[in-house]
Order: sequence, then C-alpha cells, then structure tokens
Amino acid sequence: MEKITDEQLWQWVAGEAPEAEAARLEQAMCEDESIQKRTAHIRLLHQTLQRQATLEEPSSRFTARTMAALREKPLLPMTYGKGFLILGGIVVATGLAAMLMAFGIFDSEAAPLTLRQPWLTRLIGSPTLHFEVKTVVKAVMLGNLALALVLLDRTILRPYFQRRSLSR
Repeated sequence: MEKITDEQLWQWVAGEAPEAEAARLEQAMCEDESIQKRTAHIRLLHQTLQRQATLEEPSSRFTARTMAALREKPLLPMTYGKGFLILGGIVVATGLAAMLMAFGIFDSEAAPLTLRQPWLTRLIGSPTLHFEVKTVVKAVMLGNLALALVLLDRTILRPYFQRRSLSR
C-alpha cells in the first residue's frame, strides 16, 4: 500500500480531497490505527485553526463613535521638546543596556521557553525553546536605536530643515 502523507490527510480533513483519494484514505483509516491517530491530531489542529481564523467585526455603533472621536481630536504635532525628551529616554535606556552588557551581566543567562498548550502537548509533547538573554537584549538595543533614528528624523531634523528651507 502506498504511504499516506500528512498533506493528503489535511486535504481529507478539510474536505478538499478528490473522491477517489478520499475513498482510499477512508479505507486506509479503517485498516491502520496509526493513520487514525494522525487523522485525529490533524482534525484537532484543523478545528483549532478554524476557530481562531474567524474575525469578529465591531458593531457599527462602535465604529461610528471611534471615527467621530478621531475627527474631533486631531493628533497634536510632535514638538522639539517632546522629541528631545523621548529621544533622550531611548538613548539612556540603550546606554544602560549597553553598559550592563559590557559588565557581562547577560553573559551566562539562558532562558528556556516552554510552550504549554494542551493541543500542542498532545501532538508533539512539551516543546521547549532555548534562547540567550544576551541575544534578546542586543535585539532590543538595535530596535531602540532604530526607533531613536526615526524619532530624530521625524521630530527634530525634518521640522528643522523644513523651517530652514522656508526661511530662504
């Protein structure tokens, strides 16, 4: 008998398998208990994904009130003072993280992340992801620096050069 793949079982569970293929899969499920178990796991995953795939639409009253509130209160422009304050906070936070990294605070830290979802545990056990805290801190620092550059551009440099070009 030809080996039955998970892709074929997914198609059958979703109702997308051709009739001849569906009949062959049903016959194989009657004969082989391991295929029955794989199909049950795939059916459980399919049902979970279907439940999570439905998006709720907000009520028309909520949408109307939100849009009216947005029209009433326009966004205030970012001022130099606010821009410098936020930029300074980002630079201080990034500097503190860099200083802590330089002292080796994050060198020996490794954190496991265990995914304890009941449906996932039934399928593949209890998966654990290991990551180094130092790598996460580096990623956060890079994100902070990127945010600082965007803020510098939007709140300080762009208004400065626009005023300068208008004054000429």
